[in-house]
Amino acid sequence: MPINRNDKVVSNEQLQAFFDDFESSSTVLEGGGLSFPSLQANGYWNEILPDAFIVKPALRRSAAIRLFRRALYQSRRDGPLTAESIRKRADEIHRSDRAVRLKNFTLWTKIRVTGMDDAQNLKFKWGDVSIRITAQLPKWLRLDPFQHASIGPVDPSEPALSGYAILSCRERLEEDAVDRMLDAFQLLMALMNIYETRGNWTIMSGNNWTAGQLRMGPFQFVFQERKSLGKNRIWYDPNYSERAWNEHLPDFSKYLEVAPFTRQALAALTNHPLKRVLVSALQLVQDAFEARDGNHRLLRFWTALEKLYVEDWAPDRSNQKVIDRATFADDEHLLTRWQLSHVARLRNEHVHARGHEDAFMQQAQMLRALLTRHLLHWIFHGRDFDKHEALLAYVDLPRDDNALKAMRKIINRRLNLNRRQRES
Repeated sequence: MPINRNDKVVSNEQLQAFFDDFESSSTVLEGGGLSFPSLQANGYWNEILPDAFIVKPALRRSAAIRLFRRALYQSRRDGPLTAESIRKRADEIHRSDRAVRLKNFTLWTKIRVTGMDDAQNLKFKWGDVSIRITAQLPKWLRLDPFQHASIGPVDPSEPALSGYAILSCRERLEEDAVDRMLDAFQLLMALMNIYETRGNWTIMSGNNWTAGQLRMGPFQFVFQERKSLGKNRIWYDPNYSERAWNEHLPDFSKYLEVAPFTRQALAALTNHPLKRVLVSALQLVQDAFEARDGNHRLLRFWTALEKLYVEDWAPDRSNQKVIDRATFADDEHLLTRWQLSHVARLRNEHVHARGHEDAFMQQAQMLRALLTRHLLHWIFHGRDFDKHEALLAYVDLPRDDNALKAMRKIINRRLNLNRRQRES
């Protein structure tokens, strides 16, 4: 796994300023540990350091943060911080981690669904992550109520009105296994919610309403080799609301209807050349589907649209660029551009300052409908683009036929010149 500097995103001067700040804010103790007199900046160091490097194949964000945090701390103990010392240390750590044998991990959580028979279940696959939605847990996954050190009382059987999602994969480290399983489930829920809400418009609002009905319960329990990893090794959603969970529970029949389409989308994404961009956008969409706050919902839908129609490395993420590209094939592009411009102004002027309850519900639903339509189109009709930049070049082409014909004439002329030069 090659690790290289990414000086296009983070300059050498910026990285050196980072090293100077970290060294001045930390002390190496006699036993080899690190002391931080002030913990204020400790989190930001962990978050931003991966920006300065390129890892191929790319790691998930959380995995990259963990890797470079360990490399940073070990390099600080060893001597002066340099880009090369971080790179070498990160490579050594990753190689060491990869030498650990693969283990079987399982994660289960509750999901919002009702009307399931004991024998009913749905099965899905994303890579080597298997996902099963079922009405009953196997005996070896069942847990008694217990006391959690930070959360307090935990009753795994709650909420009672729900089904179960059981995920499993093989991985070397618990954190990587949980990341991959939750990422896969986030993708699955996004696709099922997209198909379930397609063509629908709701008048419901308030803090107990969400745009998507399928979402995870408050706790996620992790097992390794069919054994629980312990009472204090669980994941927890601090935003869980029992009242919101029990409101308008979806019937299992809805998910039986959309399951075939969801499997088709997962299959189309598996070897898709735009897989990374599309999956990232879909996971943002699920975050929007789960949001009970209308402002957060609108912001997440817009961020997913940006993910789809702006280059990752682009310093200019202007709203106008997003609007132009998102309306490239819209028959009513004048009206749609107006609507998206309105959403962009809401996002900039109001969303970050928060508003009352679902002040942006209607605009969020309009944006959701447009965004999910585009995502489904590129999932099934974007496989002929070998990279994201090619798709963006395509949507940047002019709408007018005459302009396209003029461009084709100029391109053909250039191709002919290239051919003559090669022949001579």
